[in-house]
Amino acid sequence: MHSVWAGRLLHYGVAILTMGLLVVLKSYFGPLRGEVNPFLLFLAGVMFSSWLGGLGPGLLATAAAAFFSDWFFITPGQVLHNNSFEENFQVGLFFLEGAAISWGTSALRSSLLELKRADRHKDDFLATLAHELRNHLAPIHYGLASVGLASADARSLERVRMVMERQLQQLTRLVDDLLDLSRIRSGKTQLHLQRTELADVVHDAVQASQPMIERFAHELVVTLPPEPVRIEADPARLVQALANLLNNAAKYTPERGRIELTVQAETGHVQIGVRDTGVGIPADLLPKVFDRFMQVGETRDRSQGGLGLGLSLVRHIVGLHGGTVEARSDGPGKGSEFRIRLPLPAKRAVIAA
Repeated sequence: MHSVWAGRLLHYGVAILTMGLLVVLKSYFGPLRGEVNPFLLFLAGVMFSSWLGGLGPGLLATAAAAFFSDWFFITPGQVLHNNSFEENFQVGLFFLEGAAISWGTSALRSSLLELKRADRHKDDFLATLAHELRNHLAPIHYGLASVGLASADARSLERVRMVMERQLQQLTRLVDDLLDLSRIRSGKTQLHLQRTELADVVHDAVQASQPMIERFAHELVVTLPPEPVRIEADPARLVQALANLLNNAAKYTPERGRIELTVQAETGHVQIGVRDTGVGIPADLLPKVFDRFMQVGETRDRSQGGLGLGLSLVRHIVGLHGGTVEARSDGPGKGSEFRIRLPLPAKRAVIAA
């Protein structure tokens, strides 16, 4: 936090220093150039300041340039109140021009930085995709080679078949995640809403994630409200979102950990929480965990396959249902919790109240 504020103060200081240097340059070289417009040189300083630090430093540079120009060049030793209308109009016009240049330059800078981040994410995604495909294709290649061996017995072939089937399922899931995210982001996903029993959704999601949970020998505790909770939802999509959260908890929790799935009906909405005793999430990554291709860097080796799309899909699916999802964690090594909030039908909301 201190480094962030120090960086911002540095940008503002550079803006003032730039305007001061331009005053010196203009004082020495302005008469030689025969410059009539007292603000022309300062516009370059405004652009530089806004490019370096953003809109704030750009506006500060604009204000400083207007003051310095008026004080040193338009009416030396006087500011605004002793100027003519034309001179004050000129100062005001420069301030508007400087503000427009500051906004445009900072917006261009932000766009370029966003493009650089997107390009970097694309490169990371391609590298991750190649890594994941190789991890799953290598066992399949080995299995095909084993099948061709004359010495392979029935038990060995069955074991090879199971390995190949598991790897093929992983590949299918990768492709399905990519297709789902593409359809959701392009607005081509249509929900098949129906009155859905939330307990059935929880049951199906647990069944879908059970292999991953059993693989790491986790303890799963499910807590449901005493009375049935019904919502308007696409059950298949909701199962997908909840299963992604459970799989995520299983992947990022050391073996023999604990995962809690809790459903609570409240006024106007229902809350679904998935808590684990896993590796946790650093505070600076909490706002980014739902971004595409996002994975906690230090635990990348525990991802057990996947492209970092699961949580992004969760956010989009929940959003299509009119709900929200948030991530919480006390830090690395302290586990994490994801909470989904979905609206209840009007009749159910009245009863809950």
